[in-house]
Formats: sequence, structure tokens, C-alpha cells
Amino acid sequence: NQFELTWYANKEDVSTDKYLGRVKLSFIFEVVKETDKYGNPAFCLGVSMHETLSKKEAGKRDVTFACQTIQDRDRWTAAIDYLKTRAIY
Repeated sequence: NQFELTWYANKEDVSTDKYLGRVKLSFIFEVVKETDKYGNPAFCLGVSMHETLSKKEAGKRDVTFACQTIQDRDRWTAAIDYLKTRAIY
């Protein structure tokens, strides 16, 4: 059973499952805390494979997520690291 992380453009797209991308957690090779171009807390996922909006497999890329607070970013990165480890083992 694979854990997956899916990201959307907005809350409305969640109800229709119109996602921008999806990645199996076992394909995440890096989780990096950073700030976005506006100075807000963010994190970047390095992925070796992901699924696009058109539901096609695509290769390696970095995906950056902005957060409202440093605490939110730290919670997300810790949770993703934990689940990524569970997905591998």
C-alpha cells in the first residue's frame, strides 16, 4: 500500500480531485526547509517521479510548498519525513 501526496491549486479543486500533481512518498528523495521568494516559510520536495495534472507520469523535479508559519513548515517536513520512511520500509 503506497502513501501519496497530492497538491492542488485551491480548496475548490480538492472536492473535484483536480490536482496539479501527485507523488508516491517512496519517490521523495529530499525534503528541504527554505523560504519562498517573498520571504515566507516554505519547503521543497525533491521527487524522482510524479504524476501530472493530465495523470501522466513525469520525471524528476522539485516541488515547493509555501506555509503560513515556521511551525507549520516544521510540522509538514517532519510528517513527510516520517511517512516517507514508512513508505520505504
